[in-house]
Amino acid sequence: MRMLIEEASGERQKEIHGISGEYSPDGAELLLRWDWPENERYDLCFAFDVTQEEERRGMDLKELLRSRRPVDIISLHTWHPHRIRLSAEAVGAWLYPARFEGDAYYILDQQKGNRSEYYRRKASIRWRVFYESMDRLLRKVPCRRAVIRLEGIPQGMAGCLVYRCVGAGRDGIRFGIDLEFAAREQTLEILVGKGEKVVVELSDPGQKEYLNLTAAG
Repeated sequence: MRMLIEEASGERQKEIHGISGEYSPDGAELLLRWDWPENERYDLCFAFDVTQEEERRGMDLKELLRSRRPVDIISLHTWHPHRIRLSAEAVGAWLYPARFEGDAYYILDQQKGNRSEYYRRKASIRWRVFYESMDRLLRKVPCRRAVIRLEGIPQGMAGCLVYRCVGAGRDGIRFGIDLEFAAREQTLEILVGKGEKVVVELSDPGQKEYLNLTAAG
């Protein structure tokens, strides 16, 4: 079947808008909904799943069609949410208004308002900290070694967490933990004061959408 691209004119009545996503109960999928164009001539939606990295590389509609990747073609008349299968990699969907005429699909190359946010599969990461005394030569130094261990980081998860050293006047200072590094190395060793405790936290409140962080017992 032929697929032809129509240039967008910026007319709101032809455009998809109001995209929103909702996680499935098990956190493995995202259900994507949107408001259809006011112009009912565009009664189809072409939904492509796109990774955040692909957007950074400059992916566009022409390349999406050339790639022959799966596309969810949804009709206004038998409407259903678009389902995104989630993984550790950030993925979203680009939605394009379309119509079928003659023997071809005509896809409107909408430029704004038709891209969802990027989502990851919900993950549960556990953290624990072990404290070790310094060796004999450093016993007079007022510090000790803290070993941070993170468990349950999904393969390929990007981003970071943070840790704070609590109890010696630097409670508000946050230090980053790169998740790809932590998944590979499994532990992170730092020096802390003898009266300090280490706590690990989310780096951004928005991470709660896809990440559950708990202290291991």
